[in-house]
Amino acid sequence: MASILRVNTLTDASSNNSTAMSIINQGVVKVFVSYKSSSSHSIFNSTNTASLTDNGTGDTTINFTNNFSSVNELCCTDVHGTVSSGFPAAAYHDGCTFVHAASYATSSVRQGTGYSSTSAAYNDDDRVGLMILGDLA
Repeated sequence: MASILRVNTLTDASSNNSTAMSIINQGVVKVFVSYKSSSSHSIFNSTNTASLTDNGTGDTTINFTNNFSSVNELCCTDVHGTVSSGFPAAAYHDGCTFVHAASYATSSVRQGTGYSSTSAAYNDDDRVGLMILGDLA
């Protein structure tokens, strides 16, 4: 038989600082994925990530294990670039690296990576990250 712990607030025993459970529940990252899009798509580490879909150079769909309740969730992204001579080449190539969510669904997000130059071209990278906060369905 499973046990259920129901509380409204959590309090740190050493400092008496309290936090409402509603804040903790909504502030927890619901999707996290660190992945490689160069050579082949592979996941280094993840939470609530079912799979990756390679849509082309610098264009990846992250499919969730558990859906969100709406498409209006907060998405945070990061790219580390392609390592060359000890530096992330994509991050330092002709300007700054950009990562953006190209489209949202309750079950996935499509993410583009690239660098800002005269052509603002998409590129695959050795390490890309994604975190999403929000309400799961």
